Parts: sequence; structure tokens; C-alpha cells
Amino acid sequence: MGQTHLTYLQFSLLLLIGLSISSCQAEEKPEQPGPTTYASLFVRYIAPQGQLKVTAAFREGDSISTAQPVEMPGGVTYQGRPLDARPLPDQQVRYTLDTRAPFAKDHRFGFQAADGQPREAVLSLSPIETFSVVGGIASLSEGMTLYIKDEKIDEGESIVLLFSDANNKATTITLTNPSVRDTFPIAGIRLRKLQPGPHRVYLVKKQQQQLDLQGAKATAEIEYYTAEQSFEVTE
Repeated sequence: MGQTHLTYLQFSLLLLIGLSISSCQAEEKPEQPGPTTYASLFVRYIAPQGQLKVTAAFREGDSISTAQPVEMPGGVTYQGRPLDARPLPDQQVRYTLDTRAPFAKDHRFGFQAADGQPREAVLSLSPIETFSVVGGIASLSEGMTLYIKDEKIDEGESIVLLFSDANNKATTITLTNPSVRDTFPIAGIRLRKLQPGPHRVYLVKKQQQQLDLQGAKATAEIEYYTAEQSFEVTE
């Protein structure tokens, strides 16, 4: 009888302990994530002059809508090189680099995120090395064909054609067709703002992307500017 009573007490005690632990666990709040670092990264390369411009700016907060500008501890690097910090109004800081350099396919930004850990954002873009207006003619009725060696427009990319005539009147056309490679036909109706006569054109290859860096997010944009080509617009 005594042994049975002891066993019952032991069982009851274990049950109470288990319920207590379960209750405590239920009351424990999940660990709240810290603020997120939001980076805005930009690279512009002007090929004829070999001119490279890099900018970066950062915010931290629980969401992009509530994030506030921050100065990055330890600074920001591009290709391992420290960027210059420039204070702006409203407590903003912009990190910049203006220099002459060969174009690199990969562009690496380094910074320390809100959690104190280093992050690296890598942007990749293939340059436009050779292009031409096929035949040197763009017809307002029949259109034109643009040839770009080894070129395919990938997701998030576009190619902007910037035209100018003898009076420096500017017109643009944007190509986004990912199914075409090397040869890009442009219908005559898209050339309707051009006037017959000599023209110049240069290309800007653009890429926009969103990067998830685990505790940090980056909005990134690259622009690559080519040299000019001359051609003739006909009826």
C-alpha cells in the first residue's frame, strides 16, 4: 500500500513538473530579429574614357519603409578599395568613388551589416565590346538591325539606344527581348521620332537586381556606356 502511494506521489510530482515546464515554454517569446541593413548600390562605366563612378548608401530598420540612414562602421569597400564617405542632408551618408579603370565583369561591395557581421554584394555585368547598325542605315519604313557581338539580354537587363541628329535632338529606344542574341531587329514604327539624315547612336546596357544577403538586402544597378557609332536615317 505504502509503495503504491509513493509511486502515485512520484507520478503526480513528475506530471506537475512537466506541466510547469510546458507552461513556461508556452510563455517564452520567440527571439525577435534585429534590424535589417538596406543597401543602394550603383556602378556607372563610360567606356570611351574608361570612367568609373561608384556610389553606395545605407539604411537600417525593421522594414524598408521605416529604415533610417546610417553611417557604416568600418566604412564601405568596392573591389577591396575604401570608398569616400560624403555627408548629405537629413543625416544621410553617400559612399563614392570616381576614377579611371578597366571595366570588371564582377563588382564587389563590402560592408558591415546591422548584426555586426561582414557582407559582400557581388554585381555582374558583361560589357558591350562591339556593336553596329547593320549596313549603316536605319529606314523609317523598314526599320533597322542592331548587331551586338556575343550579346544576350538577360533577366533584369535592358539596352538603351540613345540617338542624336545633326541638331543634337535626342531620342531613345529600349530593348528588353531576352529571346534574341547578337542581332536585334527594330521595327520602323519605333524609329518614328527620327528625321532623315545623319545620326549618331551609343548604347547603355543596364542591369537592376535585388540581392538578399541574409540580414541585409541590396538594390543594385549597373550602367555601361559604349562609344558612338554614326549611321544614316532614310525614308
